[in-house]
Amino acid sequence: MIRSNKAQALIAAIVIMLILALFGVIGLSLLGTQIGHSATGLAESTQAFYLANAGLEWYMQQLANDNNWSNQVNPPVQSLGPGTFEVTLSNKTVNKINVVSTGRVMGPDGRYRESFIQATVRRSLTKYAVFWNELGPGAQLKFINSGGATHVIGDMWSRGTTIIDAHSDVTNGIIYYAQGEKVAGSGSYTAREVKPPFPQIPLLDTSYYDKLMDDWNSRIDAADINISPGSGDIDLTSNVDWSGKDIAARDINTNGFNITGTDFKVTCRDFNIGKASEIDSHAAGFTINCSRNFNMTEDSQINANKYRINCSNNFNMVDSSVIKSRDFSIYIDDNFDTDGKVLVDGNGYIVCSNAGQIRLHSDASDSGIFTAIASEGNIYFLSGNDMTVNSDKDDTAVVLKGACFLYSRNRSGTTNSITIRNKNTKIDGATIIAERRIIVNSGANITNGILYVDYASSDTNNYLQITDNPTQVTGSLISRGRNDSSLRINKEASITGLVYQHNDRSTRGRAEVDGDSTITGALMVRQFDGDSFGPATVTYNIDSIPLPNGFQAEEVTIESGSWDGL
Repeated sequence: MIRSNKAQALIAAIVIMLILALFGVIGLSLLGTQIGHSATGLAESTQAFYLANAGLEWYMQQLANDNNWSNQVNPPVQSLGPGTFEVTLSNKTVNKINVVSTGRVMGPDGRYRESFIQATVRRSLTKYAVFWNELGPGAQLKFINSGGATHVIGDMWSRGTTIIDAHSDVTNGIIYYAQGEKVAGSGSYTAREVKPPFPQIPLLDTSYYDKLMDDWNSRIDAADINISPGSGDIDLTSNVDWSGKDIAARDINTNGFNITGTDFKVTCRDFNIGKASEIDSHAAGFTINCSRNFNMTEDSQINANKYRINCSNNFNMVDSSVIKSRDFSIYIDDNFDTDGKVLVDGNGYIVCSNAGQIRLHSDASDSGIFTAIASEGNIYFLSGNDMTVNSDKDDTAVVLKGACFLYSRNRSGTTNSITIRNKNTKIDGATIIAERRIIVNSGANITNGILYVDYASSDTNNYLQITDNPTQVTGSLISRGRNDSSLRINKEASITGLVYQHNDRSTRGRAEVDGDSTITGALMVRQFDGDSFGPATVTYNIDSIPLPNGFQAEEVTIESGSWDGL
C-alpha cells in the first residue's frame, strides 16, 4: 500500500524536479518520447510530465484509503508547483480503475504545455485463491474427493503439508508451501517451496465493528422498558392535533382518523392505529409510551419524523401498514413482529431488548412481503436475542434495500442466532453482525453485504454458516468465531467475494468448506476443520474481492502493461 509519508516524500521530490526543470537541467531523454515543442517550451513540457506523474501518485494514495472504488468520482483539479494536474477516471470497479492524469504548465508564450499518463490501477487484499496459515509443526491439509472433488483455480498458500489426491487439482496457479513442508498426492498441481519470511494472513482491525456493537448494545439495554399506563380508553372520533399535549390513557384506538402535532407525549397500555389511520407527515418530536403493545393494522401509516415509540411488550406491523419516516426510534422490550404487506422506508432504529426478538415475516402462518428501504440514512434492526428473516414457506418474501444494519447480541446465548432463509429473501447492501451466530440458508440471496461474526465469550454457538443450494452471498464473510468449525460453507452454497476465518485471541476456530460449494474471489482461513477441504471449488477473482472495513490492501499498484504516457 502507498502510505501517506511515502506519497508526500515522492511528491516533494517531484516538486524539486519541477524547480530544477525551470533551470533546464532535465533533458528530453526523461520524456521517453519526442514532443514537438520549441526550445522555449522544453522546461514547461518536462514540468507537465512530472505533474502528470505527481497526479497519478497522489490519486493512488487517495484510492488506498477507500474500500470501494466503484463509486469514485473525478477529483477537482489540483495545483502543484508551477502548474496543475487533473485526474479523470473510467471503467470503475471495486478493486480496479482506469486513471488518466494530465499535467499542465503555461509557457512564456501564454500557451499550455500538457503531458498525460494513463494507467490501470488495482489493489488486492490477497493474491491467493486459497490461503491457510496453521502455525506449528505437523500442520496438514487434505483435499477431499468423496462425493466429488476439490478444485482450486489460482494460486494457493500452504503453511503446512497439503495432500491433493486423484481427481482434485490446483490449476491456473501454483501451490506455494513453507520450507520444510511438502505438497503430495496424485492430483494435478504445480508446487513451489518458499523460504522464510512466510506470507501472513491479513489481520483484521476490529475497532470499526467493536464501536458499532458498543453503541448498539447500549441501545438494546435502553429497550428494557417498564411503563405504567393511564386510565380510560381514548377512541378517536375525528382527526386530532396533539401539539404540546401530555395524554395519558389505557387503550388508544384511532378508528380511521389521523393524528398530527409536534412535541406531544402519550402514555397508554395499547396504542392501536388502524382502518387507514395516519400519524401524518406534519407530526414530529413526539414520544409514545405503551405499557403493552403498539399495533399497526389495516393500511395504517406513520409518516412523521423525529419521534420515539417505547413498548413494554410488542410492536406489531400487519396487513398493509407503513412506516415512512426520518430519524425514528422504536424501542421494544419484547418482539418486533411483521405479517402481510409491510413497508419500512427512511432511516432510524428498531431495537429489541435482551428479552426480545426481531421477527420479519418469520412465522409459518405469515404471508405477504416485508420491505425495508434505507433512504437518506440507515435503518438499524437491533435485537438483544434472536433475529429471524423470513419463514420457511414460499408465500412470504423479505426485501431489504440500501444501508440496512442487522445485529443480534446474544451475549450468552447457546442457541440464538440471526437466521436468514427462504429463496424469496433478497437483501442488498446490508451489514449483518452477530456476537454469536449467523445462518443463511434455504436459497436466500444477499448481495453487496458484510457478514461478521464476533469472537464470543465462549465457543458454544459461535460460527457463521452459509448453506443450501441455491443460497447465494456476494460480499464479505468474516468469522472470528471460536467453534470448530466457526465458518461453515456447505450443501452447494455459492459465495462471491472474500471469505475470511481467523481470530487473534486463541487457536480455536476452523473452517468447514465442503458439500460441492463454490467460492469466487478468495478463501482465507487459519485452518480447516478435520484438516480437510472440500469437495468444493474456489476460483480466484481479484475483481470480486471487496476490501471491507478493518482490512488494508496488500498493495495499490499499476497493472502490468497498462502504463502509457506522453
